[in-house]
Amino acid sequence: MKLMTVDDALEELGVGCFTVQLIMVCGLGWLADTAWITAVISATVPVQYEFPGLWELGSISINPADYLLPLLFACQGVGGVIFGPVADTFGRRLAFMLTLLVSGSGGVIGACAPNMLILVLGVAVAGLGVGGNMPVDGALAVELCPRSARGRLMTLLTIFWSIGGVVMYLVAWAAIPNNTCDPPDQSPSTKLGVQWAPLVEFCDPADNRGWRYCLGNRASPVLSPHEPF
Repeated sequence: MKLMTVDDALEELGVGCFTVQLIMVCGLGWLADTAWITAVISATVPVQYEFPGLWELGSISINPADYLLPLLFACQGVGGVIFGPVADTFGRRLAFMLTLLVSGSGGVIGACAPNMLILVLGVAVAGLGVGGNMPVDGALAVELCPRSARGRLMTLLTIFWSIGGVVMYLVAWAAIPNNTCDPPDQSPSTKLGVQWAPLVEFCDPADNRGWRYCLGNRASPVLSPHEPF
């Protein structure tokens, strides 16, 4: 009986259909991760039309929409810390599926948000899933690729990161311009370049669905039924 390590067995099998499917699945995971960043960037301005107003934090007033992207990044760090041990303890496959479930759930929460607080919650949940998916994706691909082709395949995998941003920008370009409230009028001081002071005006949510389409788009692929490997 010939004994060999898993790494040696993968090397003997070489690059086959399983390897191609693995790179595609992990690549689509990375595509979804970077698309989240683009979706939040695209939604920041139209969100303010629908949910105007500042949050008072002690003596400081902040516009929560300005902090959606930093919140996404911060929660990505937390998600990486959480799902790394989960992948080591319970296996890469389960951790991979959980990260997609969490990020997709964040997309549903954000797309259906009735107010800014729920939207912030949705972005935070999505950040946890995205942050967990990135390292689990990479570990899964590295461990199951043949040793001799590992470098080339990981380079190929990174291409999906760029594709995700492009795809999401195209979705935002199609969804947001025709499904966003008109910008509010600005005070005369704005025209002089002194300050930005938009007047609060009513924005009908039915006319401002573009950003919801972007966030909902992030939820639909990762929550669709599938068996990756």
